[in-house]
Amino acid sequence: MKWRRWKKSQKKLVIISISIAVFLILAVVIVQASIGPVMDEVAVIYSKNTASQIIESAIYQIMEEMDTSYSDFVVLEKDESGKVQALKTNVIAVNTLKSKASLLILEKLQDEDVGQFKIPFGTLTGSNLLSGMGPNVTIRLVPAGSVVSTAENNFTSAGINQTRHQIMLKVEVTLKAV
Repeated sequence: MKWRRWKKSQKKLVIISISIAVFLILAVVIVQASIGPVMDEVAVIYSKNTASQIIESAIYQIMEEMDTSYSDFVVLEKDESGKVQALKTNVIAVNTLKSKASLLILEKLQDEDVGQFKIPFGTLTGSNLLSGMGPNVTIRLVPAGSVVSTAENNFTSAGINQTRHQIMLKVEVTLKAV
């Protein structure tokens, strides 16, 4: 008799445990499904803003340190009368700028304070009523891969017999939200 009662209570305990586990798994899946898209959207916006600020401050800092100007990156070839015949890019100076920029940007991205932000839980639900409410959820951004920088020459018309030359440094950063 005791054996049957013990077996019945053990079966009930197993059934209750499995039911609780299934309920918790379903709750996590439902919460993840509702929070995931909002969290992804907020993380993308924050990471773009953070990356832009870091890139711009790094380029500004490097340009100040190198004390460079346009003439350091481009050499004008002129004929006897002083007319510009060709532009030659100083590849060494451009590559130095690219490598210094990539290293400094990667260094700044790995700073723990930069890649962390907090969002109220209510905001993550996507509900306007709960937006800004609840405990903060910490989201970390980590560099996923490397910083890729490329230099491009750009020529555009600036009027009659005038051409504007720009050297553009394009920087691509890949971040991952954790």
